[in-house]
Amino acid sequence: MAYCDRCSRSFLHDRALEQHKEDSPYHWPCDDCDMDFGSFRSRQQHYRDSRRHHYCDEHDKHFNSEAHLKRHYKRSPDHDYCTWCDLHFDDKDDLWSHFETNNHACREFFKVTASAGIERIKDIIVNFEEALSLMP
Repeated sequence: MAYCDRCSRSFLHDRALEQHKEDSPYHWPCDDCDMDFGSFRSRQQHYRDSRRHHYCDEHDKHFNSEAHLKRHYKRSPDHDYCTWCDLHFDDKDDLWSHFETNNHACREFFKVTASAGIERIKDIIVNFEEALSLMP
């Protein structure tokens, strides 16, 4: 006899319990970690906190590696990312503040592109990276 503690229900077979967990709105499994969460939000928090997961919260999307996640951050217009410092920011204001106060190469980049505005910065970064990749 199998039992679900969270739902206080008994099942005749382990497979019936597993089917219950798959179908129930009270179970949010992480198959990679063999864990079961009580809500979508708690599982999302697990994805964000776990070093085992390479997860984009904004798009609810998983990546195979940290490098793939960072590439997503760099290429997606929905993310605010400093390519030079390899840092992801929660919003454009934080990225803008980083450009204004940082003493790395991105500060020089900020000086050159400030007149273009924050909306154009990602386009400029992508074009710059493409130009660098074409150099011998």
